[in-house]
Amino acid sequence: MLKASVEELRQWLKVPEGKLLRWQDFRRKVLEKAVEQINRNVAGAGFSVRMSVQKDGHAVKWVIFRVLKTEERKTLDARLRDKEKQLDLFDVRLRPDTYEEARKVAPGWDVYILEADWREWGRRQLGWPPDKPDAAFLGFCKQRGAYGG
Repeated sequence: MLKASVEELRQWLKVPEGKLLRWQDFRRKVLEKAVEQINRNVAGAGFSVRMSVQKDGHAVKWVIFRVLKTEERKTLDARLRDKEKQLDLFDVRLRPDTYEEARKVAPGWDVYILEADWREWGRRQLGWPPDKPDAAFLGFCKQRGAYGG
C-alpha cells in the first residue's frame, strides 16, 4: 500500500505548476489513466493497482494505492530476495586506505589476489561477513605476509 498526498503526487508526476488544479481533472487525466494502463497489462506489469481516496471534509487529502501482485511476481520477488540475501552475505566493502595498509603488512603480495583469497576463505566461515571487515582483511594479510612474497 502506498499513501500519498495530492501535492506529493503532483510533484512526483511532474505536473506543471498551475495545471490540472482541480482534483477531478488531475484524477481523470493523470491518475486514472496511469492506473488503467497498468491494469490493462497485469501479466506484463506483474501487478494490478487499485486507487482510493481519503478526504478531509470535502477535499481529497490522500490517495491510497493498493498493489496486488500476481503469483508469478510474488515468486520472482521471493527469488530476488533470496539472491539479494546471498549477495549481501558476501558483499563486504573495504576502505581504500585498507589496501595501502595491506601492502605494508604483506609486502610483495598482490593485495587484490589476497582480497580474492580472503573472500573465498570467508565464504566458508560461519561468522561471515565480519563485523570489522577492514581489520579482518588486514589480519588475513598479516598471516600471508609472515610467509613472505
